Amino acid sequence: MTSSSTAPSSTATPATTQSGRSRRELSATVKLARLSGLTGILFAALFVVALVLVHTTPTLSATDADITAFYTSDSTAFVTVGIYLIPLAGIAFLWHSHTTRLLIKSRTPSPSAIPDGCSWYRGFSSWCCSLRGPHRPALLRS
Repeated sequence: MTSSSTAPSSTATPATTQSGRSRRELSATVKLARLSGLTGILFAALFVVALVLVHTTPTLSATDADITAFYTSDSTAFVTVGIYLIPLAGIAFLWHSHTTRLLIKSRTPSPSAIPDGCSWYRGFSSWCCSLRGPHRPALLRS
């Protein structure tokens, strides 16, 4: 009975799928790029759905009777869902912003701190400004 020691191989073996085909491990940059893209799509989808649902409220030019009829009916459920989706869209934006910053940092040896911080602040402030009070974006005005 001989014992053989198995030393770790210097070449990495590719991972195999259930079908037996081999696939390469993804690099950290590719993973960050995919995650950044997915979180951006998630943010856009949540934000658009929230805006569409909140848009069902009466406009500022609506009469008092229209506003009273809206709030006494059962049609406020869509608005409530839209209002709850807006903070989730904000969280998705912060997640997208963070993964994009990590992607930039993984691609450049030493990114400049000022543009790095300003890009995050600019995106966050534009998201906050899109939620400004009773004003609606010109695209959604009726």
